[in-house]
Amino acid sequence: VFVEKAGICMKTIERNIAALGFGDRAKAWKADIMSGDLKWLAKGADYEGYDIIFMGVPYRMEDNTPLYFSTPVLDKVASSGITAPGTIVIIQHHVKEPVEIPEKMEKYRSEQYGDTVVDYIRFKK
Repeated sequence: VFVEKAGICMKTIERNIAALGFGDRAKAWKADIMSGDLKWLAKGADYEGYDIIFMGVPYRMEDNTPLYFSTPVLDKVASSGITAPGTIVIIQHHVKEPVEIPEKMEKYRSEQYGDTVVDYIRFKK
């Protein structure tokens, strides 16, 4: 399942799904993940919750104003009810963005690549 707000990126995702022959197994939703809760991601799904969630939140606005979406999106995931037991969240964010991990989760690995940080987070048992 892919979620993307930008129309041009959405078209690329849809083309890639088709090119890989995953049209029967993949869904692409054009949506703003910051708007409302995430329960809509579970509607019509044939699963018991997402096992792995990859998040690549935007770093900056077009005018270079920094964005700080990682913590609010992690909070949404933690309270959404869309996760399976043991879900892993992999989130990419800017090195200068402070990211708070929700109480239900724990960070178990972090890697830095230039000005990008990739955090590996799991739900606590």
